[in-house]
Amino acid sequence: SGSWQQVRTGAGIGWIPSSKLSTKVIAPPAKPKVYNYAKAFTAVKVKAAASSANVVSIHRQTKVEVLGKSGSWTKVVV
Repeated sequence: SGSWQQVRTGAGIGWIPSSKLSTKVIAPPAKPKVYNYAKAFTAVKVKAAASSANVVSIHRQTKVEVLGKSGSWTKVVV
């Protein structure tokens, strides 16, 4: 409305002067990658379950990128 814009934030809905807004998109900072190394020859599974199918087998000291954890399982990229 005129030189004011209605905005929504975590605190609620309100009005601020348009001059205080930017159209520039601000990207969140990149999450740093975390790497580990396999302790022994092991199979990488499709799902976090011992009965799950194998994707690939990796050797000791293979570098893997850690994506997340679920219980005693770690999701990785080889």
